[in-house]
Amino acid sequence: MAAVERQIESKRKLADFLSVHESFIYKLLRQKRERGDIAPLPHGGGAQAKLSNEQQQMLPALNRTTEHSYTQAASCESAASELSAVLRASTASVTSGV
Repeated sequence: MAAVERQIESKRKLADFLSVHESFIYKLLRQKRERGDIAPLPHGGGAQAKLSNEQQQMLPALNRTTEHSYTQAASCESAASELSAVLRASTASVTSGV
């Protein structure tokens, strides 16, 4: 940027060298002139967070609870499936007279 400010290099050559568009060089020069630096600008808005900081801090604990619930539910389903198979087998043997 100093080379462009001192008019040693052209904006186009600097843009080509940095692999950026020439308009980006103009933006940086304007920002340097207006703000005194070329540091990135702060975030300009966007959607507000849906959760408060307190709620965001609670997320890891909720995730662990949810994972445990899914694991527990899967275990119950597996146990129910096994029990059902055992009951079918025992019922089949009783009804067939074995």
